[in-house]
Amino acid sequence: MRIVADGTKDYAIITFDDDGIITNWNAGAERIFGYAEAEVIGQSADILSTEEDRANNVAQREFTEARLHGRANEERWHTRKDGTRFFASGVLSRVDEPGLSGFAKIARDLGESLDAGTAGRGAPVQTVREASERDAQRRRDEFLAVVSHELKHPLNLISASAELIARAPETRESLNISRATDTIRRTVIGQAQIIDDLLDISRVRTGKLSVVRTAVDMREIVQRVSSPVQDDAKHRGLALNVSMTDTPIIIYADLTRIEQIVWNLISNALKFTSRGSVNVSLRVNEHAEAVLGVSDTGSGIEPALLPHIFDMFQQSRDPTTRRAGLGIGLALVRDLVNLHGGAVRAESEGVGKGATFTVTLPTHGSLAHVNAHIGGALQSLQGLQILMVDDDAATVETFKLLPESEGAVVRTATSGEEALTMLDGQVPDVVLSDIGMPGMSGVEFVGKLRQEPSMKSVICIALSGFGEEDDVSQAQKAGFDAHMKKPVLLASARTHRVGRADARSICADVRKQ
Repeated sequence: MRIVADGTKDYAIITFDDDGIITNWNAGAERIFGYAEAEVIGQSADILSTEEDRANNVAQREFTEARLHGRANEERWHTRKDGTRFFASGVLSRVDEPGLSGFAKIARDLGESLDAGTAGRGAPVQTVREASERDAQRRRDEFLAVVSHELKHPLNLISASAELIARAPETRESLNISRATDTIRRTVIGQAQIIDDLLDISRVRTGKLSVVRTAVDMREIVQRVSSPVQDDAKHRGLALNVSMTDTPIIIYADLTRIEQIVWNLISNALKFTSRGSVNVSLRVNEHAEAVLGVSDTGSGIEPALLPHIFDMFQQSRDPTTRRAGLGIGLALVRDLVNLHGGAVRAESEGVGKGATFTVTLPTHGSLAHVNAHIGGALQSLQGLQILMVDDDAATVETFKLLPESEGAVVRTATSGEEALTMLDGQVPDVVLSDIGMPGMSGVEFVGKLRQEPSMKSVICIALSGFGEEDDVSQAQKAGFDAHMKKPVLLASARTHRVGRADARSICADVRKQ
């Protein structure tokens, strides 16, 4: 890890002990702050702060926040060795692992150096913050991907070496060596899983995760994931109960990613349960959605942590409930569920009272039900020109069949760039566009579309896996006439007959069905 940190030039990676004293300093920190490692090791974190922040104990407040909540996000002015100031974005995380206790900070310079006389906290700070937020998030995700890749190589070497030692005749003759080898192998497997999770999170958030959707039975996934851990649960004195329907529950999803969701939830429940049981249930609700529930009688979740439980690196600070790990498994669950158009929530009555995690995912049955329901309400669509844009080719190819059966002419594109090229002066009646596409997002696509005078009257409907009021509002501000939560509701095609004002009310009515 030290080798990787030293090779990172764009980010300052700094570690501190429990008292906020600098213990490690990478090459990126030297480049950004101007101090050589020997000049700062043993110094207080205040050496990096402005005079105002030192007077107000800003750094100490950040350490307190990280100590209580696991991390502290910061965007503030810092001071270089030469006295110049610069605006930086960073994350201070609590580190509390066996043999390692303290804090780790990752920071990046976001702006040019400012003269001390102009380094106020008003409009310049806000301008820099707004201009840098998206870029900083992208670079953090890319940083996670790079670090994860670099860590995989030494782990592979350690794993191979441990395997060779395990097969040596001397190992079979020594119980101590055999146990040590098994410990190494188990540790490598655990660390590899953490790195895989980090890689997947970075891929999801940078739009680089490969998703291959097929029709899969959720029951088979739950059974396949839960069976191997039954013995482990029994060995620990825990009951792992699985309850499912007798009929298939078919979802259109990436098999590997759904397995990750189920595995992370079950393993998380087992990790935080020392006695009692973990109960896994799978059913179909009244909306024809697959509902996976994982509940336990474990340590529970304190109320202050519950709203942030799906954020990265979030863990309980209560020593009675904290477990080893980085706190990324649930963040990955949320990202993968969202990627499949589903939803996940956590519930707990408090510390010591267990927790329940519930995932809902659209099923093949729910899509057919919605299309059949909406199809009966459609007027004749003969000649209607529809453009459907979604990065999932299977989605657009499936959902274009219904309007085509009603006489509509449907064109499809798998990116905003492709859709703009396809238009080339041809004005559709209705545009249905996914929002969360890699590359050019749906918001950017419609923004460019609306710049063309001939496209200003086209009915544009946003499609996404989210349906909260904020999502609807953001879609309309971007130039969409309405927002639809997936699965696609095709009744919006009627809007070409009634105009833009009525389109909003029709789409709103459909969303309530």
